[in-house]
Formats: sequence, structure tokens, C-alpha cells
Amino acid sequence: MRYELLLVVGLIFACQSALAALPDSTVPGHRVQDGVAPSTSQPLRLSFRLMLFAFDAADLSARHLQTLDYVKRFITPETQIFIRGFTDVIGNPRRNRELALQRCRSVESYLRRNTVAADIRLQAVANDEILFRNDSPEGRFYSRTVEISIQSPGS
Repeated sequence: MRYELLLVVGLIFACQSALAALPDSTVPGHRVQDGVAPSTSQPLRLSFRLMLFAFDAADLSARHLQTLDYVKRFITPETQIFIRGFTDVIGNPRRNRELALQRCRSVESYLRRNTVAADIRLQAVANDEILFRNDSPEGRFYSRTVEISIQSPGS
């Protein structure tokens, strides 16, 4: 179990570091120039779940901002953004739903200030959908996240 945890943590940090280093042409059919992905004839669908939050927290860290800075490169005015917030199973279900929504709103606020996105939809999933087993501190940690899905129609 300890080895698996270290492997998962290592993969998460490696993925977050790799996001910032990816070249502009990482998505087939979509070339990002000057921070904006132009519209193409191919639809774009990406999903990100690399943002982990501390217990009972919804504030964005420097690492979260790095991830969002990468995500925003694929956002155009036509992009639909779906932000789903999750929590672990600890605590009051009502509080978990509020916390999941706060996490979504933190991400939404950043994207609205820093992109041309017009259509952003939020869903506070909380712990209605269990992403990881919550019988360990590690599983609960990985459950405290948001999932950002972006869809851009082709032109």
C-alpha cells in the first residue's frame, strides 16, 4: 500500500509538472498560439482532474494556478466548460456539498478573470460520487478535487 501511494503521488506531481512543459501542439488538430487555441474543424474534448485541495479548503494554490494556466490555453469563446466539485466522505453532507460548490466557484472565478470563456457550468457532486476509497487518509485526499472538462465545437 505504501509503495502504491508513493507511485500515485509521484505520478500526480509528474503530470502537473509535465502540463506546464507540454509543447503547443499537444492536442492533435489544435495548435495553441499566444495562449489561445483557435477553432478548428475537429471538436476538442479534454478533461483535467489534477487539482487536489486540503481538508475543508477551496482556495487555489500556486500549483492549482499552474494547472489552470495550462487548461486556459484550450479555451475559446465557443468553449463549454464543466466544473465538477468533489469531497471526501468526512463530515456533514450539506457542508460537503457547499464545499464542493466553493471549489467549483474558485476555479470558475479564475477562469472568468483569465479567459474568454462564456459558458461555464458548475456541479457540486460532493461525495455523491466516490472517486477513491475513503478508508485511508490518502484516498480521502485524492477525493478532494475538481474535474474540469472542456468542449469546443469544430468550426
